[in-house]
Amino acid sequence: MFKWRKPGFLKVRLCAPKKERNKLEIKTDPMAVREIVQYPAEILRKPARKVTRTDLARLNKVIEDMRDTLESAHGAGLAAPQVNEDLRVCLALKIETEEVRVYINPVIKRAEGEEIGEEGCLSFNGLVGLVPRATRIWVKFQDESLRWHSVVLEGLSARILQHEIDHLNGVTIKDTSIVELYKPKVAEEEKLSRAPGTKD
Repeated sequence: MFKWRKPGFLKVRLCAPKKERNKLEIKTDPMAVREIVQYPAEILRKPARKVTRTDLARLNKVIEDMRDTLESAHGAGLAAPQVNEDLRVCLALKIETEEVRVYINPVIKRAEGEEIGEEGCLSFNGLVGLVPRATRIWVKFQDESLRWHSVVLEGLSARILQHEIDHLNGVTIKDTSIVELYKPKVAEEEKLSRAPGTKD
């Protein structure tokens, strides 16, 4: 799961835009929040299996559970192996529209630019690293009916999806970070500010 620490960002909107909400059916079933797999679980360290038509019968349920889990964790992305599913499926937030998209069997066809940024992952219990990512990517993927689509993503949206595709390839931030994983400075500063004798 991609975790980004900009203040106020983690409470992302995971529902449809306001003008579309009246068209949605009210969901009465309880949320199916799954446990997020922690590193070094084996499923996080091996490539996930390609989704085929034989998976369609259970695919919608897996995606629904992933959405509930992502919303509960206030994350920006989630890959199926992180909920113990050996499938090439991931969810990723598109920053520009605040929509969470489903990507099945995604493939990065082209990438350009590079930027190093801080990334976290709930599979690493609050640790973060510094990860180089392409600043623009061209991606081919399938939807829930296995129809093919293409999309071009830039900036943070591109970073989030690259993080999730890494998970589908058995790659984590422990592999991609250019430094040892560390605790975020914000957490350390908050801890110090609460220490006895510390002035506000």
